Amino acid sequence: MTVGTRLLITMRSPVQRPCPGSRTGLPKGTPLASPRLRAITAHYTKQHRAPAEQELAYFRLLPTDEDAVSKAALAQRSDGKRHSHQCLVPLTALRESRRRLLENLPALQGASSFDELFELVEALIRPIYGIGELAVYDTALRIGERLGLEPTKVYLHRGTREGAKALGLAYRRKAIELAELPTELRSLPARELEDVLCIYKDEFTGRRHRLPRGGPAHRCLPDEQAPRRC
Repeated sequence: MTVGTRLLITMRSPVQRPCPGSRTGLPKGTPLASPRLRAITAHYTKQHRAPAEQELAYFRLLPTDEDAVSKAALAQRSDGKRHSHQCLVPLTALRESRRRLLENLPALQGASSFDELFELVEALIRPIYGIGELAVYDTALRIGERLGLEPTKVYLHRGTREGAKALGLAYRRKAIELAELPTELRSLPARELEDVLCIYKDEFTGRRHRLPRGGPAHRCLPDEQAPRRC
């Protein structure tokens, strides 16, 4: 069976409160067939892995830690434009985020794990008006790439919560352990699983039956609403 093949999902009961304008989703507790999960894993690896790695590599290759933290806080890509995840975040909020993080650069550099780094970034910038869960995670991930710290569990925000909920996982928590995910997905590292839960949330729920084509347009949406061009 190829990655693009339509895979049938058995539905146990009628869906309650389907999303407006979408296809009917799976009832709570309905498992996805293993072949579909394997297809999703293969599709992500082929279509999304390289762009995601290239995006993070930019922060690792910057001249200094200060440069990396500054651009991470501003959600600045290698082409100078703002990442679509943070297009709706006020520039004043991003600049304040940068100020706070740079003032605490030694503490960031002293983090011994991604969890520790995430907690520090969250404490520093989450109180800023306009900074949501996704901005906190993305900023920590970018800084972590620079410092050689990778997540070992899947952190949740708006998009990943939808994917986690569709898979019957504990979506109300801040993060979920890799062992909690279906076996077919565990070949991917935590940062890629965060992407998978967000990109393929409609496949998990049954709203979309064909796997999406590759490209940044199919990645996670911002915390508040659909992205606009920066």
